[in-house]
Amino acid sequence: MADEVLGVVGAGIVGLAVARELARRRPGARVVVFEKEDRVAAHQTSHNSGVVHAGIYYVPGSLKARLCTRGVTLLKEYCAEHSLPYVECGKLVVAVREHEVPRMDALYGRAVANGVLGLRRVGPEELREIEPHATGFGAIHSPGSAITDYAAVARAFAAEVSAAGGEVRLGYPVDGIEPVGSRVRVASGEERVTVDHLVLCAGLRADRVAALAGDEPGPRIVPFRGEYLRVVNAKAGLLQGLVYPVPVPGYPFLGVHFTRRVDTGKVEIGPNAVLALAAEGYRWRDVSPAHLARLAAWPGAWRMAARHWRMGAQEVHGSLSKRAYMQASQRYFPEIGPEDVERDGAGVRAQALDRDGGLVDDFRIHRLGPVTAVRNAPSPAATSSMAIAEHVVDAIGLHADDELPEGVPPREVPDRLRPFVKHVTATDPGGELPALGSLGDLAHPAEPPVHVEHESQIDVIAAQPFRLRDREGDGHQLPARPQSSGRLGEPVTRQREVEDCIHIRRILGRIVADHLRRTEFTHPFRTLRPRCRGHLRERREHRQQRRPHPAGRPDHEH
Repeated sequence: MADEVLGVVGAGIVGLAVARELARRRPGARVVVFEKEDRVAAHQTSHNSGVVHAGIYYVPGSLKARLCTRGVTLLKEYCAEHSLPYVECGKLVVAVREHEVPRMDALYGRAVANGVLGLRRVGPEELREIEPHATGFGAIHSPGSAITDYAAVARAFAAEVSAAGGEVRLGYPVDGIEPVGSRVRVASGEERVTVDHLVLCAGLRADRVAALAGDEPGPRIVPFRGEYLRVVNAKAGLLQGLVYPVPVPGYPFLGVHFTRRVDTGKVEIGPNAVLALAAEGYRWRDVSPAHLARLAAWPGAWRMAARHWRMGAQEVHGSLSKRAYMQASQRYFPEIGPEDVERDGAGVRAQALDRDGGLVDDFRIHRLGPVTAVRNAPSPAATSSMAIAEHVVDAIGLHADDELPEGVPPREVPDRLRPFVKHVTATDPGGELPALGSLGDLAHPAEPPVHVEHESQIDVIAAQPFRLRDREGDGHQLPARPQSSGRLGEPVTRQREVEDCIHIRRILGRIVADHLRRTEFTHPFRTLRPRCRGHLRERREHRQQRRPHPAGRPDHEH
């Protein structure tokens, strides 16, 4: 471990939280954070509203919901321990129209399912007791919602990494990621740094940096600019806590809300969500033709535009007209009008977009051998940053040697294979597991790997059947893990219980090791989807058979 080097691309709050967690888990390792800007927390971390979300909005059981609940607890404790600002001012999610009340009630049920503490459903009278100058048909009151300074939290994370012997390397734009044996070389111009494992937390450039490591094109990052207005006169004192609208179904954005900044005390209204014309397009005049061409080449962008052009037009109108911006906001605070506000700053949100035009709402993390790519980390990523870090590092399988499962010697499984064997359990319906000496290739599964959003991408190994083939051609089938199974790492039962989960991990680890030695890949990092030459040939022949003949007749009729 003394010579171990772990890398993180991106010095936002998520990247720094991951770096801090790596330093805590591997105290003898050197952690290096690569950041293209001249400071940490330069973009999304320092350009948001600073709200600590309690977990109201997210689908119960989703990664967002679970990590937000855990993240709130960790963040609150961390701020108290390091004397960082953290104010529990409470939040109201207000229904200002009658047709929003059923949606608000459904949201309340979702929040209760997520275990949000202290939640209450309040009527119009109690609403005005909490926020005397607000109006509405009713609201959800979350007293545990808070505000903090995420940039200060990120700087504290960076200080911890440096104090542990790590390094935050600023002004290091990553432009190359290439394999060096079982390690990874990270390049920026003529500079090179080789690491044992690399975590990508590149935010607004998550898709571009992941492409350097050979990851698939989707989801593509589409930047949305969020613009704020600031209350400039004494009416800023009308707001007591946080006031949010009931979110529109189908959109990952929470809508324009009223927030008091913990660092300056000023009251902000926003943000909206306008398509940015550059990856870091904080203003209308920030235009990148290369970015727009890249966006236009992504099929999902056109499908998104076809579905949501009306909402997009409304957002553009509000961006260009302060009166239009305030038209919806005044429903919550009628006393605050366009004459009471002026334009303030803006932030840019990295929104992941699938090929089918769907806006990715949950966190999404990909595994590429020694590289882990955080492809989508939208709000509440700042709230959940410490919990995301725990989740990512758990998935990688990097932990102190004294934390290894009982019975596994610290160096029995090579570090580069730990991501493949951690959390894997299976059963053999035939009774006896095949002898190690008779196992050969690990064949490609019959269907593409299952995307498991709520757990690690490593879990594709245990989430579907693989055929284990010996050199004589006989096969042994390991069945897919039942969906009703418990937490990762627990033994799984199909026809009989696995007697020793660690033994199964060792078997699969050796299978993967043998496969890695003798299989050619389409890219050095695509280790979770191995494709031998025979498999590629079969796929090519299958496509040729399905391709229609120019004359409309199959080949065998000629």
